[in-house]
Amino acid sequence: MKPAVIVSMLLALVAVLAHAQPAATRGVQSLQQAETTLLQAIHDNDTAGIERLLDADFEMHVAQQPGIPVVREDWVRSAVRPNAGVWRIQQLAVHDLGQVAVGSFLLEPLGGPAKRTAVFIVDTWRHDKEGWRLLVRHAAPVCGDRQSMPGDAMSPTQRKKI
Repeated sequence: MKPAVIVSMLLALVAVLAHAQPAATRGVQSLQQAETTLLQAIHDNDTAGIERLLDADFEMHVAQQPGIPVVREDWVRSAVRPNAGVWRIQQLAVHDLGQVAVGSFLLEPLGGPAKRTAVFIVDTWRHDKEGWRLLVRHAAPVCGDRQSMPGDAMSPTQRKKI
């Protein structure tokens, strides 16, 4: 084989490896499964399934009133209401800190009322002997174009991949 062909093949291999995503850790995979299981329980109106995944102290904070948490009971009641629509998780990023993990993602509507918008979610999970329990959810609707905010690099130079 000619040296030029070998060099070309090696360069191609390096390019492929440079774009390969690192393998998700067990913690990341289990948190992805917890998020998916919670979303499926909501879709199925499975109150018991939702309750199993929520920490006893669960609460949600929404961007429009961050100082007024939605308590566990109200959140569950709202999650299983009729016509809640179908949602999917997109762009999940996980920070695995051992017994605690933080997941952030877009929750995109697939059905239901026409005026639904995507929601940016940040979930904090705690791991116990029975598995992951959702402790706190922060939620904000995604509306309009990206705006400047403190600490934001409007043109990120590198995307983190899991």
